[in-house]
Amino acid sequence: SFCDGCVREIRLVEAPFCSICAEPFTGLLTAEFRCPNCMGQDQPYRFAMAGGMSDGPLREAIHNFKYRKRAALCVALARIMHRTIRQDERLREKDWLLVPVPLHSRRQQERGFNQSEQLARVLASLSRLPLCLALRRDRYTTAQATLERSERQKNLKNAFSLTRVGRRRV
Repeated sequence: SFCDGCVREIRLVEAPFCSICAEPFTGLLTAEFRCPNCMGQDQPYRFAMAGGMSDGPLREAIHNFKYRKRAALCVALARIMHRTIRQDERLREKDWLLVPVPLHSRRQQERGFNQSEQLARVLASLSRLPLCLALRRDRYTTAQATLERSERQKNLKNAFSLTRVGRRRV
């Protein structure tokens, strides 16, 4: 859990933001919009969501959870994510699944656990959205943290495939 001081420093993502990638926009917009990164681009997903800006105490908590194996932060981070999905109208349209991003076995061995799957499990219990292990990591990729957006997309190309469960859900 976050202390009161840290909670006050966490900057939650609130409208307006890109309807595809959730990139926040500073300014006054009343209609749905796409940011310059997503404008005219075909994305392999319908939309992304972000609970908070990755800076300050939130960034520190994410890094502690992800790289320093501080599993106790999972519930606090999942609660921020839950607040975001609870408020998003798009999730009321139809049945959605929580699909954690799988780690390559080598990366999972380095980290000791798949933080995405742990978060998804807690989030599934908070939100009552079904968890589906629909993806398999097919190849090892360079860590995404230091890459630019276009490099991230190239890095992940053909890195995943659907599991048997995932193919049944498509």
